[in-house]
Amino acid sequence: MIRIGIVYMATGYYCRFWKEFYISCETFFCIDAEKGYEVFTDSIELLKMNIPNVSFHAIKDKGWIINVSSKSDFICSISERLRQNYDYIYYLNGNFRCLKSIYSTEILPEEQNGYFAALSFQHNRYKSPNEYHYDRNKNSHAYIPFGKGKRYYQASFYGGRTDELLKFSEWSRNMINKDISNGIIARYQDESYLNCYLQDSEPLVLSDAYGYSDFTHYQGEYKAELINKNQYLGTSLLHARSLLPVSQVKLQGNLGDQMFGFAFYCYLKKFWRDGQRKTILSLLPEGRRTTDSLYGVFPIDITDDIKIVEQQCKNLPEKKIIKVTEKFSSVFYQIEDFNAPVVVFDGKWQCYQYAEACEDELRESFQFPLTHLSEQSKEILNKIHSCKCSVSVHVPANTADSYNILLQKIISDNYFERAMEQMRISLQCEPIFFFFRDECPVEELWEELFLISQCKHHIITNNSFSWWGAWLGKNTEKLVIAPKNWSFWKDTPDLLPPEWIKLPINIDKKQLNNIIGQQILKSQVTENIGLYNGKMGYVLFFFHCARFLNNIWYEEYAEELLSEIYEGIHWDLSISFSSGLCGIGWGIEYLVHHGFVAGCTDDILSELDKKVMEIDIRRIEDKSLEHGLKGITCYVSSRISSPRDIVSTLPFDPSYLNELKEACLRLNIKMTQLTSINDILKGIKTYYMKLHKGAPLWCELYCVIDKIEKM
Repeated sequence: MIRIGIVYMATGYYCRFWKEFYISCETFFCIDAEKGYEVFTDSIELLKMNIPNVSFHAIKDKGWIINVSSKSDFICSISERLRQNYDYIYYLNGNFRCLKSIYSTEILPEEQNGYFAALSFQHNRYKSPNEYHYDRNKNSHAYIPFGKGKRYYQASFYGGRTDELLKFSEWSRNMINKDISNGIIARYQDESYLNCYLQDSEPLVLSDAYGYSDFTHYQGEYKAELINKNQYLGTSLLHARSLLPVSQVKLQGNLGDQMFGFAFYCYLKKFWRDGQRKTILSLLPEGRRTTDSLYGVFPIDITDDIKIVEQQCKNLPEKKIIKVTEKFSSVFYQIEDFNAPVVVFDGKWQCYQYAEACEDELRESFQFPLTHLSEQSKEILNKIHSCKCSVSVHVPANTADSYNILLQKIISDNYFERAMEQMRISLQCEPIFFFFRDECPVEELWEELFLISQCKHHIITNNSFSWWGAWLGKNTEKLVIAPKNWSFWKDTPDLLPPEWIKLPINIDKKQLNNIIGQQILKSQVTENIGLYNGKMGYVLFFFHCARFLNNIWYEEYAEELLSEIYEGIHWDLSISFSSGLCGIGWGIEYLVHHGFVAGCTDDILSELDKKVMEIDIRRIEDKSLEHGLKGITCYVSSRISSPRDIVSTLPFDPSYLNELKEACLRLNIKMTQLTSINDILKGIKTYYMKLHKGAPLWCELYCVIDKIEKM
């Protein structure tokens, strides 16, 4: 007789399921086979039980996420026992219950299935793989890119021949441990790894018959079910909180930015399963529904959602709300299963992957009110449709301003000339170019967006409005040319679809000189000598400008500012990194280290080092870069890493360094050598984002120059 092992977890409230689970499996599950149960539990009551075909294994309840992430670890811990006692192993969910007889012949996979079986609900088979709840985090070992994968498998019921199940468990354990060590938890924990493992396989697919749940729509006979946990336990997490879990997307900017926010909102709705968390959109400032806003243009109504939030979150403590902002290098966010009642997503979320994952819904939602199309726009539309090869060229109005040319990254007319030539070469014809915001004036902003989308090909700027005009274009063979460098401040690898042509941009150095001149005037009037918003920041900027433009005058001016800083230093200044001694000292160390100025920093900064060591770091509770321990650590690290003839001679006492190390451990700060100016600039940017203010202009301009140097 075939020997089948059943792996089961019963921790916390899930222990309540055990009795009914065991009885139902003994009665109906694989009744033609010899069964044994391997149960992992934290229940003292269960561990005391003596049931002939059940082995209880003691584990600690570390919470749902950790428990399910450790499932493979548990299985591997008894791998020899499983090999010796069973031919096949199946994992069954805590809320699994058999309803009717299930014979082993129904669920045992064969060689063509890789001796592996997994549950896959029918309703998923009508979806595109891009809609599946795969883990889309590229840094995760459970990552499945868009366009890959065949089915979506539930981790509530899977298994196979013992060797194959253990092979998967060992792989899953290793991948999970690697991710956890990097601070990554997969989207749906063990289920995400199961799907990654099986993405190119052909396992035996177990149908809805073996896993009825509230959100399946199977019409056949059910042989097993997944019990509604909330109903079974008598109380739900939602009721315990007296609050429906909510994720809110705050809309920002103008129409194009709001459309990106809506795409992210649609993505989140797909991420969280029915009943898990409600996703809502925020109202725009003052509830505006003008003809240049998302709600004013498209038939999108969220009034009911807003009422729900207002009613349920009216008196919610701030600590119950998690605020999530987009990252610097990428806006493709690794969504987590947050425990907080309310999660607020604050950012622009400009990412093509969100749009691709929800393309059908977005195209249905972004329906223009064509009955209100002006006569002028109708004429332009007829001209576009009469062309064999129409190309939209979006020229935002702010291109005339030199400041915006650099900081908004819309780079001179040369970009458009090169883009048009590239379009001619790529299409091998002479297209008709339609210039918007110039030769095609319209009455309403949405009309312009609609007309752009009607062209067959597109030349866009780094502007979300023109991005959506190109994306909404229905030509399956469209060519889209976009600036390669969308932003100088941050890299945006997931903003432009891979098939779009990325054109490098050129900088007009004359315009750069004009802006530098403006900053010279501003630097002369500031009395602040600090790093963030003072003279030290300008010194770094002007030295880099001098090197980039080979302009000795900028170097001389930077030296003058540095002299003013030396004269302005006094020991009553704060120790802070943002406006005090640590930031100034770090700046001086940076200048010497990178060859902008000559000198021995051990001599220059010796008094400052002593001042820093006077601070009792054991009492510091502020861990921030700008005002707290992280800023001090940054300065100390830069000093320790400074080149010196006698390596053993360090600027700080060993006892002080030990105290600093202990303080960092206490506040969970990594003592890394944070000497990269780009790392510091990111810290400054983050600080001002929290204050809802723009970063100092010298930071922005430095990023412009740094990006140009790398082109």
